[in-house]
Formats: sequence, C-alpha cells, structure tokens
Amino acid sequence: MSEINVEQLTPMMRQYVEMRRQHPDKLMFYRLGDFYEMFFDDAKVAASILDLTLTRRGNQGGEPIPMAGVPVHTAESYITRLMKAGYSVVICDQLTDKSAAGNNMIERRITRIYTPGTATDEGMIPEKQDNIIAAVFGEKNSFGFATLSLGSGHFTTTEVNSINDLLMFIAKTSPAELLYPEHFTHYQDLAEVLCRKALPLWDFDFKNAQALLCEQFKTKSLTGFDLDKLHAGVCAAGALLKYVKDMQKVDIEHITGITHDRSSDIVLLDKNAQRNLELSKNLSGNDEGTLLSVLDDTRTAMGSRLLRHMMTNPLRDNQQINERLDLVEAFMHCPTADELGMELASIGDIERIVARIGLRSAKPRDLSKLREALATLPKIKQLMVNAWPEYASLPPEVAALAESAGRLQATSAPTATVEQQDLAAATPSMAEPTSTGDSTAADTTTSTATAEASASNADAEAEPPATSATPESVPTASAVNANVAVNSTDAASAEHSNYSEEISNTAGAAAASDAADANAAEAGTSGDEADTKRRFAQMLINQAAQIPDSAEVLDLLQRAIMEFPALLIRDGGVIAAGYNAELDELRDLQNGSEHTLADIEAREKERTGINTLRVSFNNVHGYYIEVSRGAAEKVPMDYIRRQTLKNSERFITPELKELEEKTLSAQTRSLQIEKELYTQLLEILITHLPTLSSFAHSIARLDAMMALARVAVKRHYFRPELVSDSIIKITAGRHPVVEALSNTPFIANGIELNDKRNLAVISGPNMGGKSTFMRQTALIAIMARMGSFVPATQAVIGDIDRIFTRIGASDDLASGRSTFMVEMEETATILNNATTKSLVIMDEVGRGTSGAEGAAIAEAIVQYMAKDLKAKTLFATHYTEVTTLIENYANAFNLCFNAQEFNGKIVFLYHAEPGRQSRSFGIEVAQLAGVPAKITKRAVGFYRAHAKELESQDLFTPPLLGAVPADNNNNSNTSATETGSDSAATAAQSKGDAHEALTQAVERIKVLEAQVRESSARAEAAESEYERYVQLAQRIRALEVEQLTPLEALNTLYQLKEMLCKGK
Repeated sequence: MSEINVEQLTPMMRQYVEMRRQHPDKLMFYRLGDFYEMFFDDAKVAASILDLTLTRRGNQGGEPIPMAGVPVHTAESYITRLMKAGYSVVICDQLTDKSAAGNNMIERRITRIYTPGTATDEGMIPEKQDNIIAAVFGEKNSFGFATLSLGSGHFTTTEVNSINDLLMFIAKTSPAELLYPEHFTHYQDLAEVLCRKALPLWDFDFKNAQALLCEQFKTKSLTGFDLDKLHAGVCAAGALLKYVKDMQKVDIEHITGITHDRSSDIVLLDKNAQRNLELSKNLSGNDEGTLLSVLDDTRTAMGSRLLRHMMTNPLRDNQQINERLDLVEAFMHCPTADELGMELASIGDIERIVARIGLRSAKPRDLSKLREALATLPKIKQLMVNAWPEYASLPPEVAALAESAGRLQATSAPTATVEQQDLAAATPSMAEPTSTGDSTAADTTTSTATAEASASNADAEAEPPATSATPESVPTASAVNANVAVNSTDAASAEHSNYSEEISNTAGAAAASDAADANAAEAGTSGDEADTKRRFAQMLINQAAQIPDSAEVLDLLQRAIMEFPALLIRDGGVIAAGYNAELDELRDLQNGSEHTLADIEAREKERTGINTLRVSFNNVHGYYIEVSRGAAEKVPMDYIRRQTLKNSERFITPELKELEEKTLSAQTRSLQIEKELYTQLLEILITHLPTLSSFAHSIARLDAMMALARVAVKRHYFRPELVSDSIIKITAGRHPVVEALSNTPFIANGIELNDKRNLAVISGPNMGGKSTFMRQTALIAIMARMGSFVPATQAVIGDIDRIFTRIGASDDLASGRSTFMVEMEETATILNNATTKSLVIMDEVGRGTSGAEGAAIAEAIVQYMAKDLKAKTLFATHYTEVTTLIENYANAFNLCFNAQEFNGKIVFLYHAEPGRQSRSFGIEVAQLAGVPAKITKRAVGFYRAHAKELESQDLFTPPLLGAVPADNNNNSNTSATETGSDSAATAAQSKGDAHEALTQAVERIKVLEAQVRESSARAEAAESEYERYVQLAQRIRALEVEQLTPLEALNTLYQLKEMLCKGK
C-alpha cells in the first residue's frame, strides 16, 4: 500500500487505503452497501483462495484497480476459508447509511479483526479442537512458551531449556497462530505453523508483561499463579495477552488466571510420537483410524476437546490419574448412565458461549442455548444423586461415617483410607486376568482397515465376542479376585478424612448403613457389591455437588430472552415480552398498526367501491393504497398519487402517512431499546462468568469420563495399575485402533520392561505384527496415564517422562534432506534426550543405507541403549547381527514373531514369543502384494546365491523357496552302495568331489552374472539420472524469473519439483 499515490484516488478509495495501511499484514473487507469489497493485492489474493471473479474499479497510475467482493450476509464463511489458509481479516464497516450521509463521505471504522488464533465465532473454528494462539520468546538459557485458547479461557505459560523441547510443546498444542519477537534466532524451526507473526521486541518487555498480566487478573503480583520464578515465560504471556486484546478491541473478561504448565507434570510427546502413534491424526492427515476416534464417544463438543487434551497431555501424578479412573469406573456401573448421556447430548457448546459473553460478541441464540443447558442441570444432578437410590438417601456425612464404621477397625493402619480399601475391592483385577474371549472381543465399527491392521488379524482364531456390553459384563474384583487384599498402605486419600474422627458417635449412621446392607442382602446382593455401590453412589453425589448452581442466571435468561430469538440483535425479536414495559408498549403499537391497516382497507373498499383496493407496506415507499389501473378513475380526490406501475397505481393519504410515522418511529425505538437491553444483559452475565465457566468445565469433565466409561464397557477394557517404579508390564494387550477397525478377534500379546530388563529387540517377518505390537505398547501406556481403562487383562504402568518413536521416514526435499538423514536426525533426538524413565519405540533403524553400514549403526545404537541409556526400549530389526549382539547383555532380550506354512501358503501368527527370527520373508510378502511370479522366482535365485548358509541353518523354509527348483540338482540317490572295495569307494568319493566342485562353479558363475546385470542396471539408472538433471538445469536457465506472476512462479516451482522427483 505504501507505493500507492492517494492523490490520484477518489475520496472513497483514499479512505480505503488509509484504513488498509493501519493493518499491512492483513486483508481488509471494506463495506460498500450489501457487499464487502477488496482492492489491489487483497482482491487478487482473495479471488485466488475464494474462487471469486476479479473485476476492476477505477484506475491508479494508468492501471485498473483490481476488485473482488463477497455478500455481507455470507461473509463469515469466506473469512473462515481465508483463516484456514493462514490469513487474517480486518472488517471495515459503515457507521452511517448513504441517505444519512447525504453528499458527505460515509463514515467507516474498523469494527472487528479476525485472526486464525483469536476467532471464537461458531462455525469459524474446529468444533472438537481447541483453537490456540501461542507466543514464544527466547533468552540465553531458556525459551518461554505461552498459549491461550480464547474459546475456553485456558491460559498457560512455561519455560524450557532447549529448542527441541520448545518444538515439542508447539507440536503438542498445534497452535493456529504463533507469535514471536522480531529477529528470533530459531524462526526457521517454526515453519510448520501456517500462520506466524513477528511482533516488536518491546512487546515482550518483562516489566510491561508483568503489569499487563496483573491488570488482567486484578492482582498485585504473579506469585499466586506460580510465575514468580519465570522470566521468558512471563514475557511470552504478556506479549500474547497484549496482541489478543489489540485484536479483540474489547476487554477479555473471561480470562481470569494463568497456569504454569510444568513439563515435569506430564508425559511429553514430541511431534514424531504424535504422528507415528496416530493419536489424533493419521498419516494421511485426517482423524479416521486414530486413538482419538476410538476413545471419543463424547456427547458435547467441549467434552471432546477435553478428552483430546487429556490424551495429548498424559499425567505423571498417579493420584490424579486414579481420581479419573475412579470416576470412569463409577460411570461404567452407573444405572442412569444412558439417561445422563441423553441429557448431556442436549447441551450446546457452553464453554465457547461463555467466552463469547466475555468478549461481548455472544449472539441471541448463544444465550438461548445457555438457557437450555442450565435448564438441564437439575435433571443431571438428580440422575447422578439417584443412580443408586438406596444409598443416595444417605447424607454425605452419614454415608461417610457409616462406611468408616463398617469398614475400619480400631487397630487399622491410619495410612489406608476406607475409600482406598473399597477401591481395591471393586476394581477389575489385573493380577488374575479373565478369559481372553471377553477381553479380546471387539465390536465392529467399520469394515475398512489399514493393510497392517487387516494382515495382523487375517488368520487369527479366538473365542467368540461377548454377547453383552452391559456394565455387569465388566469384570469386578468380587468376580475375578474375591481374595483381593484391602489393607493397602498406599498414601491415604483425604476426601473423607474429616468424618473418621469419632466413629463411636455414629450409631445412627451405622444403623442406616446396616439397613442398606440388609436391603441389599434381600435383593441377592453381596456385601462387597453393596460396598462398591455405596462408594460409587457417594462419588457421583460428590461430583453433582461440585457443579455450581446457576439458578439466578437461568431465571434471568428465561425472563429476558424469547423462546426462539432472532439470529442477530439488529433484526429485533430477541427480548421476551414482559421484560421491559416500554418495549412492550412499542410492540403493541406496531401490532396495533396491523389491525388499523386492515380496518382502513375495509373502510376504503366500502367508500370507493373498488374491490381490488389493498393497503400494503414496503421499505421504499412505506404505507400505500394500491388499486388496479382500470379502477384508478374511481379513487377519491383526497388520494395522493405515489407511484405508477404497469398494471396498478399506488396512492397515499394523510391518515396513512401519520400512521406510518408512528409505526416506523415505534419500530426504530423498539430496536434501539432491544439493543440497549441486550447490552445490559451481557454485562450482567459477565458478572456470573466464573460460575458459568465452572459449569461448562464440570459438564465437559463428566462427558469425557462417561465417554471413557462407555468405550471401556464396549471394548472390554480393564483398569490399569499406576505405580511409581520404572516398569511397564502388559498382559494380553491389544492395539485399541486395530482391534476396533477389524472384523476378526485381535491376537493379544504381552510385554514386561523394567530396570533389569529394559531392552527388547524384536525380529520377525514383514507384515508379522512387529510395528503393531510396539505401537500398542505405547498407546496402552498413554491411555493408562490419561485416565482410561486399557485393552489388556493386566497393565502395570510405572513412571514415564517421555515417549519417543522412530517409525518410518520420508525425504524432506524442501530442506534437502534424504530419507536416511531424516531417520538419523530423529534417532539423534532420541539418543540425546531420552532418560531411564523414557519409553522408546524404534523400528528398523539403519535400513536407509547399505546393508553393512545399516547393520553397524543398528548394532551401535542397541549397544548404547543397553549399556548406557537404559531407557525402556522396543527395537524392531531385520538385522541378525543385532539379535545376536544383545545376547551379551543381561538387561536385553529377544522377542520374535513367527510364521508357518499352511496349504502351501505363508501364515503369520502375530504372536510374540522369546527368541529371534533370522528370516524376514520379504519375497513372500512381495508375492502377497502381487509382484509378478517371474520376478519373485528370480529373487529366489538371487537369495540362494547370496545366502548359501541358509541350507546349513535350522530355519523355517518358506513355501515359495521350497516351490522353486534350483538351477542345478545334486542327485542324492546316486550314493554308492557299500561293497567293501576300497577302489570303488575312492572312485565314488572322487566323483562326488568333482560334482561338488562343478556345483560350486555353477553357483559362482550365477553370482557373477547377477553382479554384471546389477552393475549394468546401475549404470543405466545413473545415465538416466544425469539426463534428468541436465534437463532440469536447462529449464531453470531458460526461466525469466522477473516476468513470472506469483501464480506462474508457484506452478513453475511445482513443475520443477516434479522433474526432480520423477523416477525416484
């Protein structure tokens, strides 16, 4: 915009340019009547992205000014598309209409700024994913990283010590917009974020940031938020808050605090782990076949977002995890769970509605949705309190004391609470797993799966699926392990500690508890089951009590908002009748005018005798009397002609003019009053934001926990055991996604990694299930630490600080990195950052280079993992050298996946067992993939030539090798018969030696021929590659770069890339 000479422009275009220069990094929607118009480069960009017709308006410097526009009433959809492409949009609206402005310039002002990270409007941001804006700030020894989800009000900041950790946090949060200071050293490392903005360095000033944060939170210091020891983190948070306030142009009332997001509190997952484990996105970039797609059985959008956050931020605090697991287990057995789910499904996205109230941008239907949600609260609480009616009637204090009286003895150890003992008695036992028929069955959700998912179950045999998915079918401790110990000495839960001081004074409570137990006995319920139900009942009662009461807000909304309000406040029809007396009077006047018009029409028909006469209204001419052209001569003298049409005439009268003025005045005034009342209503609701935010969070938590409970029941998951030791022990584990997508029962496998046995090297055939097994181990660990039941009959999950994966790789042409280079960089990240508490998954490291070098690298890495690093590691390989090497280390062991021959075909067993497998069966997999038989048979010959030692090893010979005859046959049926003649024996031996020598010579000739053919093929490939590069160089030299438009440059770059990649 700086090069435009405004002196040559019209006044309107000068106004456009002046406002556009205020936001040089954004596109501007400039209101012209019923359209938002864009000019100059903005028009070109928008036309390209939005598929708009590019037109012109006026001239500048002798050139036409490009123009493109969108209708005002559909602008939001176009803005959304621009933000998805990484652009920000400024809205410049008209403040006066053309008629009011007269000959003067129409007044316009920037009223709204949309950026990818600060948008909160419904439909503009992903419904089931937090829309996050983040900021980074680097100092000498640390990086600050702050995030804000404007839609939920969740504000965090943290500090890390390395760029790798910073990138891990960026990958974990996936910000829609990322802010950084000018001249940021690591700018290139932020390239994966589509929308990035550089801010002036002074926006990150520490003192200014402190002052701004304290002003926002209405505090004198940041000590209460645990930020007193942060510096870079505070700088990043301050710059982020300033930017958001500048973009919103209003106070951000719902941001009332900030959380110090400590990396030591969660299991860290870098971008490779999230991608390779397919947590929320699969390798194709969508959400099908991901862990989230299996676990997300939520009923609300905010519950889905919370579940996603739990999955990407697994906890390390076992107490917090067990609190989640307790609630999940309670909902698994809750008799009213289905009704609760139906009530939750009727609740809108309250979390984002609360945010829009705080930003004063809530629309009328947001408030009606909030009213409907608050109206369901009594029913939700009732369903939770009355889940087990026989126990819900007991007051919390009485129930707690009664439980203590019945369960504790005077000599009990004080470190074990009643609730912990009951928890042990009610938890599905992991020590004695149930039959695999129930634990491995899976309901079918789709008939489509990935190739490995289908293969890993193709020939499996298992018991039939369980016929019921009710909570009763979920194993409990009383059914699985009746002798489970209840005298645990774990750290005591303090939830009911206030009620255990005077058990002798609780005779009434004990009597009530005894009565409940007696009723349970009459109904055929055991004492353990009664205790379990009592514990579950109390848990849900406590949860219901934590949901804040919002009766005052509900009453206000019921009185203030119509049952079905208009979409926008400017249209009227929002404020309910009876809320404001003046508004009611004006509406009565408008409604009365309709009756008056009907009376006037009847009277005039009778007076004039014109049956075609009618009284109508439009926005241009107001009220008028219309008669047909043929009856125009009959109109009275007091009619004033207003408009002549082809077939009719329109007139007005003084009476109609007076009525019009009164009605329009009432309509204008009523709209003005509605806007004022609506603004006042939002201000009142802002005072209730803490309560409304707490309500939204409570509903989201209930929804997420209930979703995990439904999945656990449906998929026959078990409760994991969380311990502080360094151990991962999984019995009969299953891959949650493969199991859910497959039509066949999943073959379960187990693993145990601990301090003494921390490294498992896994060998076996391609398609044998190695990668699935490794991924399922990591996924079970994540599920356990997020608070979910897991697909295993037993899972003991110890402390994990990070999860690393090195699975698959592809080249990075943009950065000039080969596939092997990318693989080695990922491997280096693991080796430099993993600890003894890390879980490491490494699949086929070293395969991207020559066989000898790849094996050497794999051996060196495995040796380092076994001797030095000692992280809990699963290392899959096809190198026999690696499987042999680890036999020298006591903390390492071999696992293998085998295959068998069945009816002339290879059958994968998908079962992990101790030992190693020296054959990868690549030729057999090639045959299964459809590689022509001529090629696979020739591959057999090459394989025999390069691996003669195979015949001397006691290894499984695959059917394809056995089916292809050798090129030479050494007839074994020509052995000499024992005759006792030394000369005959010597002759036979001589003949045999000659035949063996001839056989070896033939084999050697074949090897040499193969080497010659291979060398010729390489020469041809090199020549072809050289020709391709010559053509590429010629094409580049012929380019006239300065003549290319941006679109032509992009297309040319794409063509050059195609030329470069062709043949690879």
